[in-house]
Amino acid sequence: MKSVRWLIAAWRGRRRLAVFLVVFSILNALLAVSYPIFMRAVIDAIKNKAGMEVVSRNVLILLCIGVANFFVYASMQGTRAWTNLVFERDFRQRIFEHLIRLGRGFFQRFRTGDIVTRLTDDLGTDMKLSWFACSGIFRTIEALCMIVFGLIAMVRLNPVLTLYAAGPLPILVIIFMWTASAVEARYERLQKRISDVNAHMESCFSGIRVVKAYRREGGQQQGFHDVMTRRKTAEIDAVKVGTIIQAMYGYIWQFGVVIVLLVGGKMVMEGKLTIGTLAAFDAYVMMLVFPMYDIGTFFVRGKSAGVSIRRLTDMEDVQPEITEMDQETCGRPCVPPAGLRNSLRFENVSLCFVPGGQRVLDNVSFEVRPGEIVALVGRVASGKSSVVNMIPRLIDPTDGRICLDGVPTKELCLENFRKLVGYVPQEALLFSDTIENNIRFHRDWIAREDIEQAAEVSRLVEEVESFPNGFQTKIGQRGVTISGGQKQRIALARALCGKPRILILDDCTASLDSQTETALWEGLKKVFPSCATIVISHRPATLERANLILVLERGKIVERGTHQELVRQKGVYHTLYELGKLQDEVGVGWKE
Repeated sequence: MKSVRWLIAAWRGRRRLAVFLVVFSILNALLAVSYPIFMRAVIDAIKNKAGMEVVSRNVLILLCIGVANFFVYASMQGTRAWTNLVFERDFRQRIFEHLIRLGRGFFQRFRTGDIVTRLTDDLGTDMKLSWFACSGIFRTIEALCMIVFGLIAMVRLNPVLTLYAAGPLPILVIIFMWTASAVEARYERLQKRISDVNAHMESCFSGIRVVKAYRREGGQQQGFHDVMTRRKTAEIDAVKVGTIIQAMYGYIWQFGVVIVLLVGGKMVMEGKLTIGTLAAFDAYVMMLVFPMYDIGTFFVRGKSAGVSIRRLTDMEDVQPEITEMDQETCGRPCVPPAGLRNSLRFENVSLCFVPGGQRVLDNVSFEVRPGEIVALVGRVASGKSSVVNMIPRLIDPTDGRICLDGVPTKELCLENFRKLVGYVPQEALLFSDTIENNIRFHRDWIAREDIEQAAEVSRLVEEVESFPNGFQTKIGQRGVTISGGQKQRIALARALCGKPRILILDDCTASLDSQTETALWEGLKKVFPSCATIVISHRPATLERANLILVLERGKIVERGTHQELVRQKGVYHTLYELGKLQDEVGVGWKE
């Protein structure tokens, strides 16, 4: 029933289109069923020597029926094909818009290759869900109309012969009941195997540098061979069962043709049936072969569509982890932020990803004011990235709150609040596009002057000028055609061109040389003097600039103060700072 409700929801707002297809399906069936009636009249008129006037009149009617049937069928088929494509586009757009609002938990649960499969293969128009949502349904409506109207016409011609012709119907019902679960299980297995193939390719190509560095091409080839073999086996099983069922629906009904010829021929010889009626009966039985095949296709593809709908609703049922408060949840609409006037403050913030599990952050409190730099320092898994991810609300705290100028960030308009934040992750993610578009990143309100200013501050201008097409130079997927330092500077420019009031730097200066890093900090201070900066770093030059340094251990702030204060304490920070200096001296050191 859930699949039926999903399909009904897809047709909401398309009532006129549905009515058009239903009406034309009925009209097409009526025209097709009327053809043998006039064909019988022509044959009997010739046999009875009724004259050319009668024959000509019925032939003209047959010609008109054929022309009308052509235009009705062409209009119906064209509309169904167009609707299939519209559904494919709308389904993908709707689900994609839902997915990009989901949090990290969803993308940990679903593999990228699996998501791609559900958005492409499951929704395809090649006998998949988008096809079934329109053509599959209305072909079946058309087939049912043909069968009903055909049987009515056959009963009117000869009820006894109709009973003989309809003999295979109970067999087809039994076949459907017997094979329904087998078809569904095989199509569900097939879609999972397709997801496995796409997931394997995505992981291999995204990590191709590691694959080549460890010379694991052979292992990846074997892994791909294995998943493709499993997909081939699942595909053969699904096609085999589907083909057998569809063939049964089509060919078992043809036994009716043999029965009609035997029984009807005997009735003609006994004078109980005219030759024209026998020809019409035979035409009806032959006409109903393809509708019965369509019904078999409906049952098979319906099971496949049901599997695809369940796979899609698995994703649609996941709710966004980050939501905006509205009138109902907080008693007032979300507040548009005015900017950073006073401070961004963490108040006893704790974070736990699993209810009742270990805390990733525990009672973290600090404050950053306009123009200040707060540095986060700590070993691996100390909670640094979790702290900065909570600022733009990529994740929300379990306890405590984060306030912007005294207003909890949960009560702020999310889109406007995130416009105040510039975020540079540890791994710069670039797209296969021009440098300018990578910096602008779909923010049409950003002017070219802002992009050039951001590129100047991030020390990217000299690099861009050396490229053949300047800012219009295209870079490969994930920036494979440029160096690590260039990728980081583009990511910096992306964050800066929006003129953020809060800047988050997640160890992004690690790929920059000391001279570029010094120029970056001087440019930030000059161009963005009131920008509050939160930086994760182990670089001594960066730490020495910070107004406040927070040292985290297992989610807790164990030390806080300025660089000079913490060095004098000779605690955790002193150890990490000395290791950072050693890294700068010998090129190898501790990593976060």
